[in-house]
Amino acid sequence: MHLRRSYLLVGGLLLAIATLVTLFHYIAPGSAPWTPSGTLVVAVRNVVYEKTDLSLNLGLDNFMLLTQDGTQVPASLRTRRVAFDQDHTGNTILLNTSVPAGSYTGLRFLLTSPELKNPWQGDTPPAQVVLGESNLLLPSSFVVHEGETTVMILGFETISALHESKEGYTYLPVIQLETRSGAVITQAKHNATSITGGTILNSATYGMDWDGQMRLNYRARNPSRASEPR
Repeated sequence: MHLRRSYLLVGGLLLAIATLVTLFHYIAPGSAPWTPSGTLVVAVRNVVYEKTDLSLNLGLDNFMLLTQDGTQVPASLRTRRVAFDQDHTGNTILLNTSVPAGSYTGLRFLLTSPELKNPWQGDTPPAQVVLGESNLLLPSSFVVHEGETTVMILGFETISALHESKEGYTYLPVIQLETRSGAVITQAKHNATSITGGTILNSATYGMDWDGQMRLNYRARNPSRASEPR
């Protein structure tokens, strides 16, 4: 009798453990503590070529890391609204999270709700801004090492990447991407963040063409100026 009771207790315990493991798998997929992971930091900054009172506000959302086999690893599903003020060109941290260690082939994210602002605007509606494409892919390879921090700095050319027409403006992003390993991140003035040191692993510029594709070392021109030199 005692032996049978022991078997029943052990069987019940194993069933309970199996149930908890199953629930954990569905509640927190991919976050198992035994998965090797590192830290990914994504920061944005405003690249200013000429001073202006205008500022461009953008929403950034749904950051995905791409792997060689086409898998997309979610890094953040939370929208962040960024005001690319011409007077502040420091770094703003959008993402600081743990991700699976490994090699990635690119970074994908969404741009939403572009809005052009100026200080004298008052109650006047802002000028209309449309996106050439909201779903951006930066096809730049990077590696996240276990227990280490990888920093990606996205320098957005904003006002200089606006293309004016009779209907308003079209924003075709130009992004200066820099990836660093071992960088030092410290809080700076005006809620900006200082990112210094470390090893620069990659540095490249990607620009959107009129078909919505991000191209290496590219800045779009107005279609009516196609004959002009870049």
